[in-house]
Amino acid sequence: MSQKSEFEVYVCSQDGIIIYVGEGRFGRHKHCTSGTSHVYALNKLHFDGVEIDVEIVKVFKTKKEAQEYEQLLIDKYLPAHNIKGTAWFKKQQCDIMTVKHTRETYLQWMKHNLKCHTLS
Repeated sequence: MSQKSEFEVYVCSQDGIIIYVGEGRFGRHKHCTSGTSHVYALNKLHFDGVEIDVEIVKVFKTKKEAQEYEQLLIDKYLPAHNIKGTAWFKKQQCDIMTVKHTRETYLQWMKHNLKCHTLS
């Protein structure tokens, strides 16, 4: 199987702390350090010159398998910069417009409920 048809699950870490978990086709992990990510916080870190370590942790043959493993890691490590797949997002059961309007609620939830976790 060629790498282009595989799906990767990757983690982004800052100072050994997992801050983002993602999945996608081979090479998807590059968005974490490109400054062109859909994740604003990763872009900010990039342009602030903060070193982000990216590690592909597992490769799958199907997107479904990759998504399931991504969710497992999100649930386990509660990365600060993941929204999709978090308990907060699931609880909202809403579209992206609602998420934008409830950003302050999300930030408050993060402050009170998230702890830093490292990949073990």
